[in-house]
Amino acid sequence: MREILLLVFLVLPLANAQQWAIAYGGGSVDEARSIQQTSDGGYIVAGWTDSFGVGGKDIWILKLDEEGNIEWQKTYGGSGNESAYSIQQTSDDGYIVAGYTESFGAGECDFWVLKLNENGEIPNCPHGSDTYAEVNETQVTPNETSATIVETTVKPQDTDVEPIDTDCTKTTICYFTYLKTTPYPLTMVVGEEKSFDLVLDWAPNGLKSYAIVLSMEENVSITDVTLPDWCFRYVEEKDYGWYVQCLDTNNEISEEATDIVLATINVIGAQAGTSDLFIQTVGSTPEGWMLGIMDDNAQPMFYENVTVDDAVVVCEIVPFPGCVNPPTDPDGDGLYEDTNGNGVKDVNDLFVLFNYMDWVESNGYTQYFDFNGNQDMDINDLFVLFNEIPT
Repeated sequence: MREILLLVFLVLPLANAQQWAIAYGGGSVDEARSIQQTSDGGYIVAGWTDSFGVGGKDIWILKLDEEGNIEWQKTYGGSGNESAYSIQQTSDDGYIVAGYTESFGAGECDFWVLKLNENGEIPNCPHGSDTYAEVNETQVTPNETSATIVETTVKPQDTDVEPIDTDCTKTTICYFTYLKTTPYPLTMVVGEEKSFDLVLDWAPNGLKSYAIVLSMEENVSITDVTLPDWCFRYVEEKDYGWYVQCLDTNNEISEEATDIVLATINVIGAQAGTSDLFIQTVGSTPEGWMLGIMDDNAQPMFYENVTVDDAVVVCEIVPFPGCVNPPTDPDGDGLYEDTNGNGVKDVNDLFVLFNYMDWVESNGYTQYFDFNGNQDMDINDLFVLFNEIPT
């Protein structure tokens, strides 16, 4: 067993300066390659381990306090060998690590660069794990040495090096992307039918396919799901939600694409309240169909199911006095310009609001008719609405 051995001899003009020598390791070979003192007075250590991890050698990183106690320790790697050769603390108190990997990338052995947060984590990345190293105090005796100084003669030689451009393959192994809805939140009234988009924020390695299940809370019903034209697609309503499958057969979604619309979801508000959108992205359906959002390297982009909180807000706005239909929001901005509920903006909407501004306030509807945004119902709301009516 070979363990990481850190010999720290601090020669400082302070009486209470600490010196210590501690071994860290497990049951096999472990080695440190880089160490740096951190902004909190502790140390960050990087190297490799055969004692922990999931493959052969894995990158091993330990965060120590100023006395050498372990604050956290993690491995990073896959089925092959990995090692770190350099680590530096970054301005955001995280860490940047450089080394190599045999598990990922385009060839047998590739550069591997990891950006970690202050706790050694890469969000949404399955290639890291906690470790449990044994920590042993060691006894090291410093010895005086006597070195002989020898003059040397070095002859400098000019070299002729031609830089050559390279065309390497970049593979992003772990990254943070997320699903969102737009508009957010979607605001509607009870009984109204509207739609919103489910959007993938970023696809650094492109997008190959996705198979997901969509569902919402009981106060909102999904009535239809439409997929983009570039999809080879399949949509079916199930008793557990809407099963959605898409294959990018023509490679329309390339590397570094952003704001990718995955689906347009039609919903109807059944009762007042907010509703989350639930997106099942891992596991399988009751029929055994596998779920996932996969990039062009056939790697999953999500390792947990996703919830968009409060994606839809349903308001129980009753028709204005003298009107048959409830107000509607023709332009989808969350404000209900169509006060008389006839589906369009017209001058009658202005008259209805003018006559029933007190009714709006007394029913708690101010936020839906506050066209000037001052959180109050006043004459200026009428001026704003007047300017929105087509001439």
